[in-house]
Amino acid sequence: MSALAATGVHLVGALVATLLPTAASAQIRVEVGPMIAAYVPVGSYRHDAPYWRVGTPDSPRENRGTAWGVEGRLWLTPRYGIEVKGVATTATHGAFLVPSGAPPFTTESRVLAVSAQGLYNLVPTSRTTNLWLSAGGGVVRYSGSAYGPFGSPSRPAAAAGMGTSIRLLGAARANVGVDALLYEFELSRAPGGLDAGRYAHGLQADLLLHAGVALRLR
Repeated sequence: MSALAATGVHLVGALVATLLPTAASAQIRVEVGPMIAAYVPVGSYRHDAPYWRVGTPDSPRENRGTAWGVEGRLWLTPRYGIEVKGVATTATHGAFLVPSGAPPFTTESRVLAVSAQGLYNLVPTSRTTNLWLSAGGGVVRYSGSAYGPFGSPSRPAAAAGMGTSIRLLGAARANVGVDALLYEFELSRAPGGLDAGRYAHGLQADLLLHAGVALRLR
C-alpha cells in the first residue's frame, strides 16, 4: 500500500510538471475554505498479540465521528487541477474498568488525514459548476492517549475521490464530495520492553463524506 501512495504522489507531480507551462499563460484559479466531514473508517484490525491494551480501540470503526478541516484547489486549466485537504477528528473511548479497583478511566484518539490529489474536471466548459474525479496520495496519523503508547503511528495512504462545487454569490462556492484513503495499518511497540512487538495490523479504508464553502481568490 505504501507503493500505491507513492504512485499517487508521483502522478500529482507529473500533472504539475506537464500542465504548469500551459497554465502559466492561462488564468489560474485558486479556491480555499473550511470543510466539515463524516469520518467513516470501514477497515478492521487483525490482532497479533495474545492480549490487548486497555483503552485502545478494538476496531478502527470506534474512531468514526465528525471531522473538521480545510481544503484548497488550484485549477491549472479548466480541465485539470490539484487539491490539498486536511481533516482531523477526535473520539473518546471508555469508561474502562481497572481490576485493582481504581476509578474507571477514558481515553481519547485523534485521527489526522492529509492528502494531495490531482483533479480531472468532467465539465470544464461550465461557468457555474465543477464536477471532478481525483486521485493521489496522503498520510493518516493516529494520536491521543489511545495511540500515544504506540508512538502515534503515521501511515502513507493512496487517495481517490470525487466532488462537485456550485457557484453561490460572488466568489463563494459550495462544495460536496467523498474521498477514500487506503493504507496498511500497523500498531506496535518498540523492541526492548516486556510488551514489545506488533499488536495489530490490517488494510484500512477510511471514507470522508465532506461539505464546505470555498472562496475563489482569483
